[in-house]
Amino acid sequence: MQTAPFDYYRPDTVGEAVDLLTSVEGARPIAGGHSLLPAMKLRVANPAALVDLGRIPGLNEISRNGGSLMVGALTTHAAVAASDLAKADCPVLADTAAHIGDPQVRNRGTIGGSLAHADPAADYPTLMRTIGATIHVTGAGGTDRSIPADDFFLGLFTTGLADGELVT
Repeated sequence: MQTAPFDYYRPDTVGEAVDLLTSVEGARPIAGGHSLLPAMKLRVANPAALVDLGRIPGLNEISRNGGSLMVGALTTHAAVAASDLAKADCPVLADTAAHIGDPQVRNRGTIGGSLAHADPAADYPTLMRTIGATIHVTGAGGTDRSIPADDFFLGLFTTGLADGELVT
């Protein structure tokens, strides 16, 4: 099947992405697309516009901030699995990422997309709750929130993200 028609935007910053998500009615963010694109092909999801996050710099980095491991939302599962920093600081995260899907999913799918999708069959939501992770999000006007995983995952395919917010 083919998707319904949609507009396509490719912002260069988180701020531009959030502005598009709040100003373009029916816009949805897309990163790896492994959850959204199949739903669009089946016409289960019919966004009026896609906001491609793939060009936004800095969202695909893995780093330490004080005593915390920080994983950017656009970091692929393969990059998490291969990260020496993730292996050292949170081996269960690297091991989980190494076993997600197949090579195509691991090389294109992103941790942020998986978290935002909140599929109860996915590996990351359960892991994030287990390790006591905090999900950082950015919304309109550059507002940032830090949401404990227990408060972020509200139910099946339901998160604590407000309209226009992005997992960062």
